[in-house]
Amino acid sequence: MTERAPRPARTSPDLREDPSLADARRLGELEAELLHLRLRLRESLARELRLVERTTKAEEALENALATEHELRLQVERYSSFHRALERSRAWRMIQALRRLFGRAW
Repeated sequence: MTERAPRPARTSPDLREDPSLADARRLGELEAELLHLRLRLRESLARELRLVERTTKAEEALENALATEHELRLQVERYSSFHRALERSRAWRMIQALRRLFGRAW
């Protein structure tokens, strides 16, 4: 957060100072404060917009990653099912029995 620079120390106003000069000084201070607040608001809105964009991109990336993970889990499950079915098949067991005879079983 950007801190505002401290105001320079004011000398005590002269009691004989013209009231219109004091009013003008006060008006200038208020205008400066207003400009400062507008700038802070503009910066805050820009920061908020950047954060929303980053959040949206992060959410999209997370959704894509979760979808990819789900697809990979399904694919691994299909491969596992195929492997189990292959090992349980008669043809595979027969081939392995024949290979054992020659000492080359998998």
